[in-house]
Amino acid sequence: MWILHFIPDSILLMAIYGLLMVGGAAVIAGLFLDFIPMIYLWKGPLLIVGVLMLGSGAYFYGGYGVEQEWRARTAELEKKAADAEKKSQVVRKQIQTKIVTKVKIVKEQVAANQEKIVEHQVEINAGCRLSDAAVNAYNELTKNKIVEEVHIHE
Repeated sequence: MWILHFIPDSILLMAIYGLLMVGGAAVIAGLFLDFIPMIYLWKGPLLIVGVLMLGSGAYFYGGYGVEQEWRARTAELEKKAADAEKKSQVVRKQIQTKIVTKVKIVKEQVAANQEKIVEHQVEINAGCRLSDAAVNAYNELTKNKIVEEVHIHE
């Protein structure tokens, strides 16, 4: 039935209804040809053609109905996909904002820690001895945390 996508729906539906009506009329005419002399010879072929037309019309009508259901389902899924795409854009912006703020906070902490190291550079290099507080401060600096107070020598 995929080839029927190229035919407009209204023309296709008229053809199917026409096939059903002509098939029904042929079957009815075939049943009543017994009463007309000299024409009753066409009864058999007319009944066969009428039944074939009715059967094919019913088949095409069912196929048309299924095709319309699939088109409706496809349209529904396309709408859901479009809605999901819109929601993903919003969520993507929120995630991007969170990442930017976290990167900014980390950069600020690193800058603050570097300033602390530069401020205490003389004390750190003075005796090359570090107290436990200095070692702990260094450990805190590696974790990108701001150190409040550093006591270099004991």
